[in-house]
Amino acid sequence: MKNRIWIIGILVCVIIFLIACVPQSILLKGTWEFAGYKAERVESIIELDSTICFDGDGNGFFYRTGDSSTSKSFTYLLSTDHKLAIIIDGNSSVVEYSIDPKTKRLSLDGLEYRLISSEVDATKIAEAEQSSKPAPTLMLMPTPTPTPTLTPTPTSTPMPVPTPTPTLAPTLTPAPTPTLTLSPITLANRKTIASGLGYTVGVKTDGTVVAFRDYSDSWDYGQCGVAGWEDIIAVAASFQHTVGLKSDGTVVATGNNEYGQCNVSTWKDIVDVAAGGTWDHGWTVGLQQNGTVVATGNNEYGQCDVSAWTNIVAVIAGGEFEKRTFGLRSDGSVVFTGEAYEDYNAIYEWRDIVALTATCGVVGLKSDGTVVGTGYIGAQIERDGWTAITEIASYEDWVMGIKANGSLISAIIYTDDSTIMMPSQDIVSCVYFGHREIDGESRDVLVGLKRDGTVVTFDNYGKTINAGLDDSIWKDIRVPESQHGSTN
Repeated sequence: MKNRIWIIGILVCVIIFLIACVPQSILLKGTWEFAGYKAERVESIIELDSTICFDGDGNGFFYRTGDSSTSKSFTYLLSTDHKLAIIIDGNSSVVEYSIDPKTKRLSLDGLEYRLISSEVDATKIAEAEQSSKPAPTLMLMPTPTPTPTLTPTPTSTPMPVPTPTPTLAPTLTPAPTPTLTLSPITLANRKTIASGLGYTVGVKTDGTVVAFRDYSDSWDYGQCGVAGWEDIIAVAASFQHTVGLKSDGTVVATGNNEYGQCNVSTWKDIVDVAAGGTWDHGWTVGLQQNGTVVATGNNEYGQCDVSAWTNIVAVIAGGEFEKRTFGLRSDGSVVFTGEAYEDYNAIYEWRDIVALTATCGVVGLKSDGTVVGTGYIGAQIERDGWTAITEIASYEDWVMGIKANGSLISAIIYTDDSTIMMPSQDIVSCVYFGHREIDGESRDVLVGLKRDGTVVTFDNYGKTINAGLDDSIWKDIRVPESQHGSTN
């Protein structure tokens, strides 16, 4: 009993000392709402899709956003080394925290919450943190097991010692590995077919990859060397290199590595990939499960300067005329880096974007199935007919949109018409393959992935053609796990 009282007394003193040393607790006063999409955490303290309220005095509560009946109270402590201790129902845990005074966002273990109500001026947070006296690092103190007190057996009446019955140790069942829950936007932006300069690759349902190359101007850098790949769930392709995303979050790449665009072997926790490049450039981009981004390869125009990005749910790398990398945020806004033009500033004003494509300009697909654009191709797609779109793609001077009924609409730079090229064939994804001589005329060739996992090839007149893809090989192609919805 004395040991327990002593331990409780020490814990009380530590808590009082911490509270006295941490005057900046007032900085958390207010209400924050989770600003990202649901994702698994190793240790779940507060539900992800939640609203958190702090009173500034060490007390708070949280509830599932939109359902206040799920409210649960907690107490908390802060330290100046950016640790936050949360105590719920007697259980304590320490997380990393930070507050951005510019965006007024709270980060708990890398998950961002946006400030929706507060009596504290968030712009003064940085000043307050600078002026705060250093406080000790928060540590959860395990309660020591008290030493049992032995009671002596009376000598007057010896008691026989019973033989203990052996007890089998319980079998421990390992905790299941948490399943990563990704944003539907991330899943819909993953590509299972992709094309580079005169070649196409596709992911099969068994995780292997098939490739086809048939273009005389396509130099062989090994970009189709995918025969040994396994456990692939998504691919990306550029002019001269191919990238594969594996189910364990690692990445493989093959092809031209002049600028280090294939140096991805150390990447992990990746949930989507993009490949960018031109005749003389090449770079690769990876989206990590925590919403940050990594990149490698040619950075002449700053297209790999993505380390500061957060809250990203999709990444896009530019093509021949787009030496830029784009990131789609969870709130539907867009960020980009690389070669810049003034008319691209309008991209920062875009909202409700769920997908992007970029070659000769940038096209954004909105959540209502309409599109916006900038650059050379912008004017071509902001016209009648570009509604009820569920997917977009582009290459060189082409931009293509897949409609909800499985048909395909296209626009070409310097033309005045958007025409339905392909009647409904249940197409879910499309890539530009290259040029082919057909009936003595150079035709553009496109490859469409159908919902049943087969592919169809057709020219720019909408005529189905044989482009050389072997039907016995190009089947059972993996269909994207999610599609962008449309209300039109």
